[in-house]
Amino acid sequence: MILIDLTTTSHCEANTGVQRVCRSLYVALSQVREVVPVCFDPYLSRWRELDEVELANIELAEDRKPGNKRGAHWPLRSRLRGCLGRLSGSARELYQENYDALIVPEVFEEKTCKRFGELFSLIEGPKVALCHDLFPIQLPQFSTPQALENFPRYLYALRAFDGIAANSQSTQDDLDLYWKECGIPAKARVEVIPLGLHFSGSNNKEHKALNETKEILCVGTFEGRKNQLNLLKAAENLWKQGEKFELKFVGGINQRTGKEAAKYLEELSKKGFPVTWLGNLSDSTLKDTYQTTDFTVYPSLAEGFGLPVVESLAFGKPCICGQGGALKEVVWEGGCLTVDVSSSESIATGIKTLLHDDERFEELHTEARARTFLGWPDCAERLLTWMDSL
Repeated sequence: MILIDLTTTSHCEANTGVQRVCRSLYVALSQVREVVPVCFDPYLSRWRELDEVELANIELAEDRKPGNKRGAHWPLRSRLRGCLGRLSGSARELYQENYDALIVPEVFEEKTCKRFGELFSLIEGPKVALCHDLFPIQLPQFSTPQALENFPRYLYALRAFDGIAANSQSTQDDLDLYWKECGIPAKARVEVIPLGLHFSGSNNKEHKALNETKEILCVGTFEGRKNQLNLLKAAENLWKQGEKFELKFVGGINQRTGKEAAKYLEELSKKGFPVTWLGNLSDSTLKDTYQTTDFTVYPSLAEGFGLPVVESLAFGKPCICGQGGALKEVVWEGGCLTVDVSSSESIATGIKTLLHDDERFEELHTEARARTFLGWPDCAERLLTWMDSL
């Protein structure tokens, strides 16, 4: 029996990045092993199994539209129940048996980390954490003061695990380098376990005809590192030059670093430019949106994995993107037009190429259709095989 810590995801209405990984991994693991999802309840002041509401929140629901609030949010009912349970000394069932392994796929907070000792004592086998990226360290200008303070503690705490599953070679290299530069002995074994693709097998073999007005899609939370502002500036310049295309955005808004881009989009829309923000979409609606687009643009400055790029390619859609972080591992097999995403002019040139160069577009489209990607069952199998070897 395997424990999986889903403290944040079980209380988070968003489904971006880490939350999507956590939900997908839990479902895939549950299909092949007995998995017990748990959380640290700060009101109960101990670890416990998830209740029915929390279990429903970690399931993958194709038609559920995710919310925009990131981080854990505990309703009053849960807080009161936890406080009453702490006073009565109840809810100790989790502590009454031992477990085969522990998986921690979240970027855990310090208050949770301080209580891992209780959980570790119940584990007879390997204890494994996932590492997604090191961008709060590498790109501090896009991080909150709280993240800048807590993230180094998180990275140091990873040493307590038997193994670290890095989502890409780039992430593993960054983690190894960080520990080396900080003079921190690397106790945990680090292994690259690429993430799975929830839309695996959805490659759209039938591509619609090249229309006069193309549809371009950008998927990702509005935030500084995702760099939507440069894409919007590039699009505005192209529209003013007479180019015809529609630009659609999918994702929530980071209230600290994404407001400028969101405001720019709103201003362009008010001026009559063909730009639309669709907000957060359910998985089923997102699939439909991918299917109807001509190509995608993902202007992120750096990625730990690059899921929107992989999703685009899985649908047979060419993607304009950079090569920061793990993206260089994604683009080399084809289907991507790489540009300097720090330059709106470079992004504009890439868009113009796919709007007018039919031969280049079809070349990338053919390459994208030929790509194959691991699904979450593959990721879960690799993770379990590696864990069993620790």
